[in-house]
Amino acid sequence: MMSKKENKAEFMGFEEKHRILVIDDEPSVLELCRELLELEGYEVECANNGPDAVAMAMSTHFDVVLTDINMPGLNGIDLFSEIKIHQEEVLGIVMTGHATLNYAIQALNSGFVGFVLKPFRLEHLLQAIRDALQTKQVLLENHRLKTLIPLFELSKSFMTNVHLPTLLDQIVNTCVLVTKANKVSLMLLDEKTGKLKIAAAVGLSPEIIKDTEVSVGEGISGYVAQTGAPLVLNSNSNTDPNSRFYQLLKRSNIVTAICHPLLSQRQVIGVLNLTKTSKGSQFTRSDLEFVSILAGQAATAIENARLYENLRQSYFNTIVSLNHALEAKDPYTRGHSERVAHYSLMIAQQLGLSQEDCEKIEAGAKLHDIGKIGVPDRVLLKNGRLTKDEFEMIKLHPKIGAAILEPLGIFKDLIPIVKYHHERWDGKGYNEGLKEEEIPFDAAIVAVADTLDAMTSTRPYRKSLDFDSVVNEIGRFKGRQFHPIVADAFLELAQNHKADFLVKDGEASYLWVTKLAMDR
Repeated sequence: MMSKKENKAEFMGFEEKHRILVIDDEPSVLELCRELLELEGYEVECANNGPDAVAMAMSTHFDVVLTDINMPGLNGIDLFSEIKIHQEEVLGIVMTGHATLNYAIQALNSGFVGFVLKPFRLEHLLQAIRDALQTKQVLLENHRLKTLIPLFELSKSFMTNVHLPTLLDQIVNTCVLVTKANKVSLMLLDEKTGKLKIAAAVGLSPEIIKDTEVSVGEGISGYVAQTGAPLVLNSNSNTDPNSRFYQLLKRSNIVTAICHPLLSQRQVIGVLNLTKTSKGSQFTRSDLEFVSILAGQAATAIENARLYENLRQSYFNTIVSLNHALEAKDPYTRGHSERVAHYSLMIAQQLGLSQEDCEKIEAGAKLHDIGKIGVPDRVLLKNGRLTKDEFEMIKLHPKIGAAILEPLGIFKDLIPIVKYHHERWDGKGYNEGLKEEEIPFDAAIVAVADTLDAMTSTRPYRKSLDFDSVVNEIGRFKGRQFHPIVADAFLELAQNHKADFLVKDGEASYLWVTKLAMDR
């Protein structure tokens, strides 16, 4: 983590003066408007035709467009509609000497908010400008209030979502939704390397996400991580061309950017980057306000998710160690859970499940037999076939395993795997007698993996089966004991990687899956 130095935002090109575009085919009108408006403190640009005005709007942000209606070529109403394509938030004022009700209706329908009749008086022109800017301020405030709704929804989600990748995706997607940014990236500080790495992004290629590493103090993101202060950049304004970041924006075709630190307990843990590449559209102060609130919520949620994951991993490692100790008592089952986890992961990947689901299934498979802790050693380690009563005791281990995990709320997503991995597709399994789609899909995957390892492992009362026999058995019981889709996924894996399956007692399946994992 980097210590925060300041929390005062830096603004490069964030407009303090309002900018007005005046469009008229009469040079005298343009010069008069420029002179009057500049005396009032406005920044003014002028265009005497439609194409020039559109070109200006594509490269420069304007608050208000003041345009004549009757001009050669594109009339003022159509011209304003064209400009609105590039600048959605710009407001328009009509200048005309030919005011009619029809013109007024057309202008209002096109988004104009004011009228100035030629020849105009100074106070009328200035009042129209002030009214337009006041209207824009109200619209911006409404927009700001609307951003509070997704922030409220997101804050509720932050309280319940402790899966870090999902949380980070929520953050960047919300930024895009609210600010209309073209690209958003969330970078986290790697404490080992001291560099910022992209943890979630929208609008960036997988290669950029994977390869980008930024040192603290390097570039825009590194600068913000170093200072701990937000940075707003708008290249469309009168930003100093010699600014350390202006040329970087220009090379990257970025019109406007917000870079905000993620602070937890006054320490920088990452940076949130938002950029727009659309000409003429720049971030507003309400956008910065939204990002600032979001960044504060996000940093807290990220730290909470990390703490939760550390706690979960600590508990998980403890339980896995107990399971290893249990398996170590029996030479026939040593390494069983690890092999089942490998199988389960490979089948899940073959099925095209998400990385999150694959990780969950792998973790659940490692714990699937934890309930055997509650089975007496005389039954668990019996060197021979079990009696009916002893088998009934063994059949309790899924329930016992679920009971062990239930008080630990952090493992609630793994409980269905532990509890239902001995259910059968035809409903003849145990303990609940679930059938078909009633069986959780994760548990159905582990059920195939568990059976696979059991068949390829030697037991006191039988030898392990060869690989072809295993494949035939799983195929034969597809749709009876095993979920058809899961069985098909295993059979496809077996067919495509049969040559890599080295048959050697219980090691066969382990070696095969290990080789398969390396191939992938």
